[in-house]
Amino acid sequence: MLWLLGTDEWKSIETLASRRARSPARLIIRKGRTDTRYPPWVFGFLLPADELLAAITKVLPPAPERDESPEHEHSDRYDEIFDHLELQAAIQGDAFGWKLANIQISACWVNGRRGLVLSLRKCTRPHRDFLFPDNELEVLKNLMAKDGFTKDATWYRIAVD
Repeated sequence: MLWLLGTDEWKSIETLASRRARSPARLIIRKGRTDTRYPPWVFGFLLPADELLAAITKVLPPAPERDESPEHEHSDRYDEIFDHLELQAAIQGDAFGWKLANIQISACWVNGRRGLVLSLRKCTRPHRDFLFPDNELEVLKNLMAKDGFTKDATWYRIAVD
């Protein structure tokens, strides 16, 4: 059966479809898991595994001898370097007066595989209005380079289970 729609009905359907396809990008302010239909995007610095291991030995003091399992000690060291990186970015963000930064370590898709990112902003989709000024990003890039991280900040898609 074929249904014919009047021109007014077609306009309303087209308007609804085009509005849905081009919804505006929005910042996501809260931290933690974001339950949305589509996984959010973050703007931040990639933390490759080899650079993370190098940063642990470079930035953190040697781990004291403990009676804990090596796996537990290893995860503690990762937590310490993550806290260090988040703190450095937060201190610099406060100095710049960032109001809507969402600084945290996020699991993201990087070249089809999961990777860790120090995220600075979280939003529904990438948009140039959410980027930080170049001079502020350069300061953060230098901070990251001092700790041994070489990748530039860019957009990454959050990895959702």
